[in-house]
Amino acid sequence: MIDPRHRLYRPVPGERVNDPSPVVTRLAARDRDISRADPVSQHREPVTYKIRKLYPRVEAEPNAPQLIRLVRTPFELEKGYFRRVSVGERAKLEPRVRLNVAAELQQAREAGRRVPFPKPTDSHPPITRPARLPLDRWLSGDSSGGSR
Repeated sequence: MIDPRHRLYRPVPGERVNDPSPVVTRLAARDRDISRADPVSQHREPVTYKIRKLYPRVEAEPNAPQLIRLVRTPFELEKGYFRRVSVGERAKLEPRVRLNVAAELQQAREAGRRVPFPKPTDSHPPITRPARLPLDRWLSGDSSGGSR
């Protein structure tokens, strides 16, 4: 059975005769007067720039017990400067130290110990850290070198 209300949803001929076409609607939108309320925009605050330090400023004080663990070297690095070097001095080759592996293995076998497998980091020199002053000398203000 057809619902009798469907007759209300049928298009009526000539129903949209007075509606403007989409082209006319677009042209009318262009015809508006575009005026700004404030022709001059607000000024921005000036940006402040600062130069960051390349290394942190650390002061080793007796009330900082974890300073050794946090900052391994609590002093400023020495500043390096560019200098002219002759080409011959810069390209100088250092003689490579040859290891006698066979003799070392022979000694290890005779001693009954095992030679550890070589690591790639063994070719680099170990990191040396400057010796720290004992606490009593540091508190007294003695800044000359000392032993651990």
